[in-house]
Amino acid sequence: MGDICANLTGDVTDVCFLEEPEHLNWYKASHTESWTDRFEHVVGIGHTNYLAYLANSMAALATPTLQLLNSWMVRAYCHKLIKLSGVLQTYAPDKEVVCNVHGIRRDFLLEGQEERGNRPLEGAYFLGKLVWAKGLDQLIELEGAFKKRTGDYFPIDIIGSGPEQEEIERAFSGRKRRSQVAEPSDQGQATPTPRETETDDNTTAGGSNTHNSNSTKKRLELPKSRYEFRKTPIPARFLGRQDHLDACKDYKVFVNPSTSEVLCTATAEAIAMNKFVLVPEHPSNDFFAQFPNCLQYRTRTEFIEYLQFALSSEQIPPQLSEEEQYPLTWEAATQRCMDAAVITRRDAKRWDRVGKTEKDRTIQIWHNRLAKGHHGNIIRAFLGGGPVADQYVPEPGSSTATTPSSSTVNLLRAVWGTAAVGTGEDVVNVTPDDGDGGIEGEESTVSDASSMTSEASNDEASTVMIQTA
Repeated sequence: MGDICANLTGDVTDVCFLEEPEHLNWYKASHTESWTDRFEHVVGIGHTNYLAYLANSMAALATPTLQLLNSWMVRAYCHKLIKLSGVLQTYAPDKEVVCNVHGIRRDFLLEGQEERGNRPLEGAYFLGKLVWAKGLDQLIELEGAFKKRTGDYFPIDIIGSGPEQEEIERAFSGRKRRSQVAEPSDQGQATPTPRETETDDNTTAGGSNTHNSNSTKKRLELPKSRYEFRKTPIPARFLGRQDHLDACKDYKVFVNPSTSEVLCTATAEAIAMNKFVLVPEHPSNDFFAQFPNCLQYRTRTEFIEYLQFALSSEQIPPQLSEEEQYPLTWEAATQRCMDAAVITRRDAKRWDRVGKTEKDRTIQIWHNRLAKGHHGNIIRAFLGGGPVADQYVPEPGSSTATTPSSSTVNLLRAVWGTAAVGTGEDVVNVTPDDGDGGIEGEESTVSDASSMTSEASNDEASTVMIQTA
Protein backbone atom coordinates (compact mmCIF):
# COMPACT_ATOMS: atom_id res chain seq x y z
CA MET A 1 0.00 0.00 0.00
CA GLY A 2 2.64 2.46 -1.01
CA ASP A 3 5.97 3.19 0.60
CA ILE A 4 4.70 3.51 4.16
CA CYS A 5 8.17 3.75 5.66
CA ALA A 6 8.92 6.78 3.46
CA ASN A 7 5.89 8.54 4.95
CA LEU A 8 7.07 8.14 8.53
CA THR A 9 8.84 11.28 9.68
CA GLY A 10 11.00 11.98 12.68
CA ASP A 11 13.43 9.81 14.59
CA VAL A 12 11.03 6.95 15.33
CA THR A 13 13.46 4.06 14.96
CA ASP A 14 13.23 1.86 18.05
CA VAL A 15 10.01 -0.21 18.10
CA CYS A 16 7.21 -0.67 15.57
CA PHE A 17 3.98 -2.62 16.11
CA LEU A 18 2.38 -3.85 12.87
CA GLU A 19 -1.29 -4.73 13.21
CA GLU A 20 -1.92 -7.61 10.79
CA PRO A 21 1.61 -7.62 9.32
CA GLU A 22 0.67 -10.08 6.58
CA HIS A 23 -2.14 -7.82 5.35
CA LEU A 24 0.02 -4.70 5.53
CA ASN A 25 2.64 -6.22 3.25
CA TRP A 26 0.68 -8.24 0.66
CA TYR A 27 0.47 -5.42 -1.86
CA LYS A 28 3.12 -3.01 -0.70
CA ALA A 29 5.39 -1.33 -3.23
CA SER A 30 9.15 -1.76 -3.19
CA HIS A 31 11.11 0.71 -1.12
CA THR A 32 14.67 1.30 -0.07
CA GLU A 33 13.92 0.66 3.61
CA SER A 34 11.93 -2.23 5.01
CA TRP A 35 10.36 -2.34 8.45
CA THR A 36 13.29 -4.28 9.88
CA ASP A 37 15.75 -1.81 8.33
CA ARG A 38 13.96 1.24 9.68
CA PHE A 39 13.21 -0.10 13.17
CA GLU A 40 15.36 -1.89 15.70
CA HIS A 41 12.48 -4.16 16.73
CA VAL A 42 9.32 -4.97 14.74
CA VAL A 43 6.44 -6.76 16.45
CA GLY A 44 3.47 -8.08 14.49
CA ILE A 45 0.01 -8.50 16.04
CA GLY A 46 -2.02 -11.21 14.30
CA HIS A 47 -5.75 -11.04 14.94
CA THR A 48 -7.58 -11.91 11.70
CA ASN A 49 -8.14 -15.42 10.37
CA TYR A 50 -7.79 -14.73 6.65
CA LEU A 51 -7.56 -18.43 5.84
CA ALA A 52 -11.05 -18.99 7.28
CA TYR A 53 -12.44 -16.14 5.19
CA LEU A 54 -10.83 -17.53 2.04
CA ALA A 55 -11.92 -21.11 2.75
CA ASN A 56 -15.57 -19.95 2.79
CA SER A 57 -15.27 -18.01 -0.48
CA MET A 58 -15.16 -18.83 -4.18
CA ALA A 59 -11.35 -18.69 -4.03
CA ALA A 60 -10.99 -21.53 -1.50
CA LEU A 61 -8.49 -23.36 -3.71
CA ALA A 62 -6.02 -20.53 -3.13
CA THR A 63 -5.91 -21.16 0.64
CA PRO A 64 -2.51 -22.98 0.62
CA THR A 65 -1.01 -20.15 -1.45
CA LEU A 66 -2.26 -17.51 0.98
CA GLN A 67 -0.98 -19.55 3.92
CA LEU A 68 2.51 -19.58 2.40
CA LEU A 69 2.37 -15.88 1.52
CA ASN A 70 1.29 -14.96 5.06
CA SER A 71 4.19 -16.94 6.47
CA TRP A 72 6.66 -15.18 4.16
CA MET A 73 5.37 -11.71 5.09
CA VAL A 74 5.80 -12.39 8.80
CA ARG A 75 9.23 -13.95 8.37
CA ALA A 76 10.46 -11.11 6.16
CA TYR A 77 9.16 -8.10 8.09
CA CYS A 78 8.78 -9.07 11.78
CA HIS A 79 11.21 -9.91 14.54
CA LYS A 80 8.37 -11.29 16.68
CA LEU A 81 4.73 -12.15 16.06
CA ILE A 82 2.02 -12.16 18.74
CA LYS A 83 -1.09 -14.21 17.84
CA LEU A 84 -4.21 -13.41 19.86
CA SER A 85 -5.18 -17.09 19.94
CA GLY A 86 -4.14 -20.46 18.60
CA VAL A 87 -6.79 -20.30 15.87
CA LEU A 88 -4.37 -18.49 13.55
CA GLN A 89 -2.10 -20.39 11.21
CA THR A 90 1.55 -21.14 11.95
CA TYR A 91 3.60 -18.32 10.42
CA ALA A 92 7.12 -18.70 11.78
CA PRO A 93 7.37 -21.15 14.71
CA ASP A 94 10.54 -19.60 16.12
CA LYS A 95 9.14 -16.06 16.03
CA GLU A 96 5.54 -16.43 17.16
CA VAL A 97 3.81 -16.66 20.51
CA VAL A 98 0.12 -16.94 21.47
CA CYS A 99 -1.00 -14.17 23.83
CA ASN A 100 -4.12 -12.03 24.19
CA VAL A 101 -2.87 -8.45 24.11
CA HIS A 102 -6.30 -6.81 23.84
CA GLY A 103 -8.35 -5.28 26.64
CA ILE A 104 -11.87 -3.89 26.90
CA ARG A 105 -13.45 -0.53 27.72
CA ARG A 106 -13.30 0.44 31.37
CA ASP A 107 -17.08 1.05 31.30
CA PHE A 108 -17.70 -2.71 31.16
CA LEU A 109 -15.48 -3.27 34.18
CA LEU A 110 -17.30 -0.56 36.15
CA GLU A 111 -20.64 -2.11 35.23
CA GLY A 112 -19.43 -5.42 36.61
CA GLN A 113 -18.36 -3.79 39.89
CA GLU A 114 -21.75 -2.21 40.56
CA GLU A 115 -24.00 -3.79 43.16
CA ARG A 116 -26.92 -5.60 41.53
CA GLY A 117 -29.36 -4.97 44.34
CA ASN A 118 -32.75 -6.41 43.44
CA ARG A 119 -32.32 -5.87 39.70
CA PRO A 120 -33.50 -9.06 37.97
CA LEU A 121 -31.36 -10.68 35.30
CA GLU A 122 -33.06 -12.91 32.80
CA GLY A 123 -32.92 -14.23 29.27
CA ALA A 124 -30.22 -15.12 26.75
CA TYR A 125 -28.75 -13.04 23.94
CA PHE A 126 -26.27 -13.17 21.09
CA LEU A 127 -24.36 -10.08 19.96
CA GLY A 128 -22.29 -9.80 16.81
CA LYS A 129 -22.22 -9.13 13.09
CA LEU A 130 -25.04 -10.96 11.35
CA VAL A 131 -23.12 -13.25 9.03
CA TRP A 132 -23.17 -17.03 9.07
CA ALA A 133 -19.45 -17.12 9.87
CA LYS A 134 -20.23 -15.79 13.36
CA GLY A 135 -21.73 -19.15 14.32
CA LEU A 136 -25.42 -18.44 13.78
CA ASP A 137 -25.82 -21.74 11.95
CA GLN A 138 -24.42 -23.44 15.05
CA LEU A 139 -26.90 -21.49 17.17
CA ILE A 140 -29.78 -22.90 15.10
CA GLU A 141 -28.36 -26.41 15.51
CA LEU A 142 -28.16 -25.88 19.28
CA GLU A 143 -31.77 -24.67 19.28
CA GLY A 144 -32.77 -27.87 17.50
CA ALA A 145 -30.90 -30.03 20.01
CA PHE A 146 -32.52 -28.13 22.90
CA LYS A 147 -36.00 -28.66 21.43
CA LYS A 148 -35.35 -32.35 20.83
CA ARG A 149 -34.47 -32.80 24.51
CA THR A 150 -36.95 -30.43 26.18
CA GLY A 151 -39.78 -30.09 23.67
CA ASP A 152 -39.32 -26.34 23.08
CA TYR A 153 -36.79 -23.93 21.65
CA PHE A 154 -35.16 -21.51 24.07
CA PRO A 155 -35.95 -17.80 23.47
CA ILE A 156 -33.01 -15.62 22.47
CA ASP A 157 -32.47 -11.99 21.47
CA ILE A 158 -30.07 -11.41 18.58
CA ILE A 159 -28.35 -8.04 18.58
CA GLY A 160 -26.44 -6.79 15.56
CA SER A 161 -26.70 -6.20 11.84
CA GLY A 162 -24.91 -7.44 8.78
CA PRO A 163 -25.07 -8.30 5.09
CA GLU A 164 -26.72 -11.69 5.71
CA GLN A 165 -29.29 -10.46 8.20
CA GLU A 166 -32.36 -11.13 6.04
CA GLU A 167 -31.22 -14.66 5.23
CA ILE A 168 -30.55 -15.37 8.90
CA GLU A 169 -33.92 -14.00 10.00
CA ARG A 170 -35.62 -16.23 7.47
CA ALA A 171 -33.66 -19.23 8.76
CA PHE A 172 -34.87 -18.62 12.32
CA SER A 173 -38.47 -18.18 11.12
CA GLY A 174 -38.61 -21.43 9.16
CA ARG A 175 -41.68 -22.28 7.08
CA LYS A 176 -43.90 -20.14 9.32
CA ARG A 177 -42.41 -17.04 7.74
CA ARG A 178 -45.19 -14.80 6.51
CA SER A 179 -45.97 -14.87 2.83
CA GLN A 180 -46.20 -11.09 3.12
CA VAL A 181 -42.57 -10.05 3.60
CA ALA A 182 -41.96 -6.64 5.12
CA GLU A 183 -38.99 -4.48 4.23
CA PRO A 184 -35.98 -4.92 6.57
CA SER A 185 -36.33 -2.99 9.80
CA ASP A 186 -34.29 0.15 10.38
CA GLN A 187 -31.00 -0.24 12.13
CA GLY A 188 -31.36 -0.27 15.88
CA GLN A 189 -35.12 -1.02 15.81
CA ALA A 190 -36.48 -4.30 17.03
CA THR A 191 -37.83 -6.79 14.51
CA PRO A 192 -40.87 -8.72 15.82
CA THR A 193 -40.41 -12.37 16.65
CA PRO A 194 -41.70 -14.95 14.21
CA ARG A 195 -44.57 -15.70 16.58
CA GLU A 196 -45.47 -12.01 16.71
CA THR A 197 -45.41 -11.67 12.93
CA GLU A 198 -47.32 -14.85 12.18
CA THR A 199 -50.86 -13.89 11.13
CA ASP A 200 -53.78 -15.52 9.43
CA ASP A 201 -54.81 -14.41 5.96
CA ASN A 202 -57.73 -11.99 5.90
CA THR A 203 -60.32 -13.11 3.39
CA THR A 204 -63.48 -11.62 2.04
CA ALA A 205 -66.81 -13.37 1.93
CA GLY A 206 -65.89 -14.59 -1.53
CA GLY A 207 -62.70 -16.10 -0.20
CA SER A 208 -60.25 -13.63 -1.79
CA ASN A 209 -57.44 -11.97 0.13
CA THR A 210 -57.82 -8.34 1.15
CA HIS A 211 -55.01 -5.88 1.81
CA ASN A 212 -55.19 -2.32 3.00
CA SER A 213 -53.02 0.41 1.52
CA ASN A 214 -50.33 -0.11 4.19
CA SER A 215 -49.92 -3.85 3.68
CA THR A 216 -46.76 -5.22 2.15
CA LYS A 217 -46.61 -6.75 -1.29
CA LYS A 218 -46.52 -10.48 -1.72
CA ARG A 219 -43.58 -11.93 -3.53
CA LEU A 220 -42.39 -15.41 -4.27
CA GLU A 221 -39.17 -16.17 -2.42
CA LEU A 222 -36.95 -19.19 -2.84
CA PRO A 223 -35.33 -20.63 0.31
CA LYS A 224 -31.90 -19.20 1.02
CA SER A 225 -30.86 -21.91 3.48
CA ARG A 226 -31.98 -25.40 4.49
CA TYR A 227 -33.15 -24.03 7.84
CA GLU A 228 -36.17 -22.42 6.17
CA PHE A 229 -37.78 -25.84 5.75
CA ARG A 230 -38.24 -26.15 9.53
CA LYS A 231 -41.91 -26.18 10.54
CA THR A 232 -41.72 -24.36 13.87
CA PRO A 233 -40.17 -20.88 14.18
CA ILE A 234 -37.44 -20.26 16.73
CA PRO A 235 -38.50 -17.58 19.26
CA ALA A 236 -35.77 -15.12 18.37
CA ARG A 237 -36.01 -11.33 18.35
CA PHE A 238 -33.72 -9.41 15.99
CA LEU A 239 -33.05 -6.10 17.73
CA GLY A 240 -30.63 -4.45 15.30
CA ARG A 241 -27.24 -3.00 16.10
CA GLN A 242 -26.95 -1.57 19.60
CA ASP A 243 -24.24 -0.72 22.09
CA HIS A 244 -23.36 -3.78 24.13
CA LEU A 245 -23.16 -1.97 27.44
CA ASP A 246 -26.35 0.06 27.12
CA ALA A 247 -28.56 -2.65 25.62
CA CYS A 248 -27.53 -5.75 27.55
CA LYS A 249 -27.33 -4.82 31.24
CA ASP A 250 -30.36 -6.90 32.24
CA TYR A 251 -29.58 -10.12 30.38
CA LYS A 252 -28.37 -13.13 32.30
CA VAL A 253 -26.72 -15.33 29.65
CA PHE A 254 -24.53 -14.51 26.66
CA VAL A 255 -24.37 -17.25 24.02
CA ASN A 256 -21.59 -17.23 21.42
CA PRO A 257 -21.20 -20.51 19.48
CA SER A 258 -18.70 -19.10 16.96
CA THR A 259 -15.48 -21.01 16.25
CA SER A 260 -14.27 -18.85 13.34
CA GLU A 261 -13.14 -15.84 15.35
CA VAL A 262 -9.63 -15.35 16.67
CA LEU A 263 -10.70 -13.70 19.93
CA CYS A 264 -14.20 -12.31 20.50
CA THR A 265 -14.26 -8.92 22.24
CA ALA A 266 -18.01 -9.27 22.95
CA THR A 267 -17.29 -12.40 24.99
CA ALA A 268 -14.75 -10.52 27.13
CA GLU A 269 -17.23 -7.67 27.62
CA ALA A 270 -20.00 -10.05 28.72
CA ILE A 271 -17.65 -11.72 31.21
CA ALA A 272 -16.75 -8.31 32.66
CA MET A 273 -20.47 -7.50 33.07
CA ASN A 274 -20.90 -10.72 35.11
CA LYS A 275 -23.07 -12.61 32.62
CA PHE A 276 -23.04 -16.35 32.35
CA VAL A 277 -21.09 -16.85 29.11
CA LEU A 278 -21.65 -20.01 27.07
CA VAL A 279 -18.93 -20.67 24.48
CA PRO A 280 -17.53 -23.84 22.91
CA GLU A 281 -14.27 -25.32 24.13
CA HIS A 282 -12.05 -24.02 21.35
CA PRO A 283 -8.61 -22.35 20.99
CA SER A 284 -10.31 -19.00 20.37
CA ASN A 285 -11.82 -19.22 23.87
CA ASP A 286 -8.80 -20.51 25.81
CA PHE A 287 -8.19 -17.10 27.40
CA PHE A 288 -11.73 -17.01 28.84
CA ALA A 289 -11.51 -20.38 30.60
CA GLN A 290 -9.95 -18.72 33.67
CA PHE A 291 -13.14 -16.83 34.58
CA PRO A 292 -15.73 -18.49 36.87
CA ASN A 293 -18.74 -17.23 34.86
CA CYS A 294 -17.46 -18.72 31.59
CA LEU A 295 -19.13 -22.07 30.84
CA GLN A 296 -17.34 -23.92 28.02
CA TYR A 297 -19.15 -26.84 26.44
CA ARG A 298 -17.74 -29.68 24.33
CA THR A 299 -20.98 -31.28 23.14
CA ARG A 300 -24.56 -30.19 22.51
CA THR A 301 -25.62 -32.13 25.59
CA GLU A 302 -23.23 -30.08 27.72
CA PHE A 303 -24.56 -26.89 26.15
CA ILE A 304 -28.13 -27.79 27.08
CA GLU A 305 -27.16 -28.62 30.65
CA TYR A 306 -25.15 -25.40 31.06
CA LEU A 307 -27.95 -23.29 29.55
CA GLN A 308 -30.59 -24.80 31.82
CA PHE A 309 -28.30 -24.24 34.79
CA ALA A 310 -27.62 -20.60 33.83
CA LEU A 311 -31.25 -19.73 33.10
CA SER A 312 -32.64 -21.31 36.27
CA SER A 313 -34.07 -18.75 38.66
CA GLU A 314 -31.96 -19.82 41.64
CA GLN A 315 -28.63 -19.37 39.83
CA ILE A 316 -26.95 -15.96 39.92
CA PRO A 317 -23.83 -15.20 37.84
CA PRO A 318 -20.78 -14.79 40.09
CA GLN A 319 -19.59 -11.20 40.49
CA LEU A 320 -15.92 -10.91 39.56
CA SER A 321 -13.56 -9.32 42.04
CA GLU A 322 -11.17 -6.59 40.92
CA GLU A 323 -8.37 -9.17 40.86
CA GLU A 324 -10.42 -11.45 38.62
CA GLN A 325 -11.29 -8.53 36.33
CA TYR A 326 -7.67 -7.38 36.00
CA PRO A 327 -6.73 -9.70 33.07
CA LEU A 328 -9.46 -7.96 31.02
CA THR A 329 -7.98 -4.46 31.49
CA TRP A 330 -5.79 -2.65 28.99
CA GLU A 331 -3.14 -2.31 31.68
CA ALA A 332 -2.83 -6.10 31.93
CA ALA A 333 -3.00 -6.44 28.14
CA THR A 334 -0.15 -3.95 27.70
CA GLN A 335 2.00 -5.81 30.20
CA ARG A 336 1.31 -9.11 28.42
CA CYS A 337 2.23 -7.42 25.15
CA MET A 338 5.54 -6.21 26.55
CA ASP A 339 6.41 -9.65 27.88
CA ALA A 340 5.40 -11.44 24.68
CA ALA A 341 7.28 -9.04 22.38
CA VAL A 342 10.69 -9.68 23.95
CA ILE A 343 13.41 -11.52 22.05
CA THR A 344 16.19 -12.95 24.19
CA ARG A 345 19.81 -12.65 23.17
CA ARG A 346 19.97 -16.44 23.15
CA ASP A 347 17.14 -16.64 20.57
CA ALA A 348 18.72 -13.96 18.39
CA LYS A 349 22.11 -15.74 18.37
CA ARG A 350 20.48 -19.08 17.62
CA TRP A 351 18.62 -17.64 14.61
CA ASP A 352 21.88 -16.27 13.24
CA ARG A 353 23.69 -19.55 13.87
CA VAL A 354 21.17 -21.71 11.99
CA GLY A 355 20.81 -19.19 9.16
CA LYS A 356 17.16 -18.19 9.77
CA THR A 357 17.96 -14.47 9.78
CA GLU A 358 19.62 -14.72 6.36
CA LYS A 359 16.75 -16.80 4.91
CA ASP A 360 14.19 -14.27 6.10
CA ARG A 361 16.25 -11.49 4.55
CA THR A 362 16.24 -13.37 1.24
CA ILE A 363 12.42 -13.54 1.28
CA GLN A 364 12.32 -9.79 1.84
CA ILE A 365 14.69 -9.12 -1.09
CA TRP A 366 12.66 -11.23 -3.52
CA HIS A 367 9.39 -9.68 -2.38
CA ASN A 368 10.80 -6.22 -3.04
CA ARG A 369 12.03 -7.23 -6.48
CA LEU A 370 8.64 -8.60 -7.49
CA ALA A 371 6.92 -5.42 -6.27
CA LYS A 372 9.10 -3.06 -8.30
CA GLY A 373 8.02 -0.91 -11.22
CA HIS A 374 5.37 -1.58 -13.83
CA HIS A 375 5.52 -5.37 -13.45
CA GLY A 376 4.84 -4.90 -9.72
CA ASN A 377 1.60 -3.09 -10.61
CA ILE A 378 0.61 -5.98 -12.90
CA ILE A 379 1.32 -8.61 -10.22
CA ARG A 380 -0.71 -6.70 -7.63
CA ALA A 381 -3.63 -6.34 -10.05
CA PHE A 382 -3.44 -10.04 -11.01
CA LEU A 383 -3.61 -10.96 -7.32
CA GLY A 384 -6.73 -8.84 -6.79
CA GLY A 385 -5.03 -5.74 -5.43
CA GLY A 386 -7.84 -3.49 -6.63
CA PRO A 387 -7.30 0.22 -5.89
CA VAL A 388 -3.82 -0.40 -4.44
CA ALA A 389 -2.50 -2.06 -7.61
CA ASP A 390 -1.18 1.12 -9.31
CA GLN A 391 1.61 2.12 -6.94
CA TYR A 392 4.43 2.62 -9.42
CA VAL A 393 4.30 5.90 -11.36
CA PRO A 394 7.17 6.72 -13.77
CA GLU A 395 8.82 10.04 -13.09
CA PRO A 396 8.14 12.79 -15.68
CA GLY A 397 10.79 12.85 -18.36
CA SER A 398 11.97 9.30 -17.75
CA SER A 399 12.18 6.75 -20.56
CA THR A 400 9.25 4.85 -19.06
CA ALA A 401 7.04 7.88 -18.52
CA THR A 402 4.86 6.97 -21.49
CA THR A 403 4.38 3.37 -20.44
CA PRO A 404 0.63 2.67 -20.42
CA SER A 405 0.74 1.07 -16.99
CA SER A 406 -2.90 1.77 -16.20
CA SER A 407 -4.28 0.01 -19.27
CA THR A 408 -2.89 -3.42 -18.34
CA VAL A 409 -3.74 -3.01 -14.68
CA ASN A 410 -7.28 -1.83 -15.41
CA LEU A 411 -7.81 -4.80 -17.74
CA LEU A 412 -6.93 -7.13 -14.86
CA ARG A 413 -9.21 -5.13 -12.57
CA ALA A 414 -12.05 -5.69 -15.00
CA VAL A 415 -11.49 -9.43 -14.57
CA TRP A 416 -11.59 -9.07 -10.77
CA GLY A 417 -14.55 -6.65 -10.89
CA THR A 418 -12.69 -3.88 -9.05
CA ALA A 419 -12.67 -0.18 -9.84
CA ALA A 420 -10.24 1.19 -12.41
CA VAL A 421 -7.99 4.04 -11.41
CA GLY A 422 -6.32 6.00 -14.16
CA THR A 423 -3.80 8.00 -12.18
CA GLY A 424 -1.88 4.92 -11.14
CA GLU A 425 -1.05 6.30 -7.71
CA ASP A 426 -2.53 5.01 -4.47
CA VAL A 427 -0.35 5.77 -1.48
CA VAL A 428 -1.60 5.53 2.08
CA ASN A 429 -0.21 8.11 4.48
CA VAL A 430 0.53 6.57 7.85
CA THR A 431 1.52 8.64 10.84
CA PRO A 432 2.53 7.50 14.32
CA ASP A 433 -0.55 6.43 16.28
CA ASP A 434 -1.66 8.59 19.18
CA GLY A 435 -2.77 5.62 21.23
CA ASP A 436 -6.48 5.78 20.41
CA GLY A 437 -6.41 3.48 17.40
CA GLY A 438 -4.10 0.77 18.66
CA ILE A 439 -3.20 -0.77 21.98
CA GLU A 440 -4.31 1.51 24.77
CA GLY A 441 -1.52 2.42 27.14
CA GLU A 442 1.23 2.31 24.52
CA GLU A 443 2.84 5.35 26.08
CA SER A 444 3.65 3.21 29.08
CA THR A 445 5.77 0.95 26.84
CA VAL A 446 8.10 3.72 25.76
CA SER A 447 10.50 3.59 28.69
CA ASP A 448 10.82 -0.21 28.49
CA ALA A 449 10.83 -0.72 24.72
CA SER A 450 14.62 -0.74 24.45
CA SER A 451 14.72 -4.02 26.40
CA MET A 452 12.89 -5.80 23.60
CA THR A 453 16.03 -6.20 21.50
CA SER A 454 19.72 -6.43 22.21
CA GLU A 455 20.44 -4.02 19.34
CA ALA A 456 18.57 -1.02 20.78
CA SER A 457 21.01 1.59 22.05
CA ASN A 458 19.07 4.82 22.57
CA ASP A 459 18.42 5.94 26.12
CA GLU A 460 14.79 6.74 25.37
CA ALA A 461 12.92 4.36 23.10
CA SER A 462 10.12 5.35 20.75
CA THR A 463 7.31 3.29 19.31
CA VAL A 464 4.86 3.52 16.43
CA MET A 465 1.77 1.49 15.63
CA ILE A 466 0.88 0.70 12.01
CA GLN A 467 -2.66 -0.58 11.44
CA THR A 468 -4.67 -1.87 8.53
CA ALA A 469 -7.92 -0.12 7.73
